[in-house]
Amino acid sequence: VVIDCVSTNNLIGGDRVGKAGGIVGGANVVGGVDGGPQILGCVNYSKVYGNTYSNGEDLGGIVGTFGGDAGKVAVVSNCVNYGDVCVDTNVKDVTLGGISGGLCGEKGTAASTTLMVDCVNRGNIRYPQTSNGSSQCGGLIGMVSENVGGFTLLRCANYGDVTLGSTASGSAAGLLCSIKSEYKGSGAVVQDCANYGSVTAPNGSACGLVSDIVWHPSYNCHLEFRNCANYGALNGG
Repeated sequence: VVIDCVSTNNLIGGDRVGKAGGIVGGANVVGGVDGGPQILGCVNYSKVYGNTYSNGEDLGGIVGTFGGDAGKVAVVSNCVNYGDVCVDTNVKDVTLGGISGGLCGEKGTAASTTLMVDCVNRGNIRYPQTSNGSSQCGGLIGMVSENVGGFTLLRCANYGDVTLGSTASGSAAGLLCSIKSEYKGSGAVVQDCANYGSVTAPNGSACGLVSDIVWHPSYNCHLEFRNCANYGALNGG
């Protein structure tokens, strides 16, 4: 459990950064609510930055990678990020998010569940134009992986700009860039959330709420949006 922590005026990350977050680099542990980690009431003012050899990693304003064990619940609540989340020009295949780069779980007999409630991002998310590979950038979350069986995003907002450079491939979204599922009956609910930042991806897809949805066709999965809105400008390829 991480409660009421503040990160100020730092540069977090650098060469070979791996998973990086303004408060926690990675949290995928046993403990907390029903066996999942909790990050509560935390604020980040620091820049989160990936430099050389950060390929394929997750960077987030609050936490790099976040999730619970199979059958458990993980919670991020009342957190605010003011720091920019970005990578250098020679980094590829990363996930960037204003609150979390990636939500994950441990694959097992039961899927993990993640809740993100009352969180706000005010930092900018940037993937530069000369980067190679394909990356996923979200104002709140970069990617929800296939091992997350249940996911709820409630009363969250993004005010930061999400930008992929003119030659960078990938996807960008104001709330959540990519969501996947491999569990039968799994689902996601996005409720009372809004994006106010601009979303730019001249060589990819730019969406106000969610960019990529990958659902197994025979698994009876569902995705619900309730009372959500986009107020930001969109510029996609």
